[in-house]
Amino acid sequence: HLMGAEQGNWLHRLEQEHENLRAALNWLVERAELGVGIDSAERALRLGAALGGFWMVRGHWREGLRWLERALAAEQGLVAPLQAKALNTAGMLAYMQDNHTQAEVLCRESLALFRELAAQSPQEIAFKRGIATSLIRLGQVAKARRNYTASRSLLEKGLALSKEVDDKASTAEALLLLARAAINQSEYIIASSLLEEGLLLSRQIGDTWDIAMALLHLARVVFFQGDLVRARELLDESLAMHRALGSKKGIAY
Repeated sequence: HLMGAEQGNWLHRLEQEHENLRAALNWLVERAELGVGIDSAERALRLGAALGGFWMVRGHWREGLRWLERALAAEQGLVAPLQAKALNTAGMLAYMQDNHTQAEVLCRESLALFRELAAQSPQEIAFKRGIATSLIRLGQVAKARRNYTASRSLLEKGLALSKEVDDKASTAEALLLLARAAINQSEYIIASSLLEEGLLLSRQIGDTWDIAMALLHLARVVFFQGDLVRARELLDESLAMHRALGSKKGIAY
């Protein structure tokens, strides 16, 4: 529900239950660290990976990363797909804190695991989706470092794979990041086209966060093109969505 039309309701619901989620994570991680309960680390990572979207939107980046780091450190023969997903989630949370070095290390580990899994099970779509997500995250890190050539290469590979497996959410994210790189290089027509395509996909799946971010960067495009009235309209729409989600970073932007 964190990816679709019920996103806002579930973000609020998880925030209300945050203390319970913390208690559950703490119990699981402590058991894993003590070596009590064979599947404690696995359960902690499963819960942590599932909460990644919540932690990201609501700004619990440091806390979420800390839980995942502890669970990963306490691993006892973890299931590889779960480990790969958790590493990717941890990389995203590290990126949100501008820790680009850690984000890159975590996402490269995730990518390597997903590629190994995909080689063993070529027909498993989930592993291809994992590869695409890891590539997109690495492209995001490269963009933040202003290495636009590497960023575009990684994002375009992630975009192609996301389209191949019909992952609309990852496709929309890749389009948004490619657009942001284009904006930074003053390629406003290209950026506008990418954003419109991504916005259409985000509206199809009802992902308010992605819609709000696309509107924000579309506002940047029209602002740089001199249409201040349209820019203000887009920003007002984006701001209302971010407030509804409780997204502190989005509100600040």
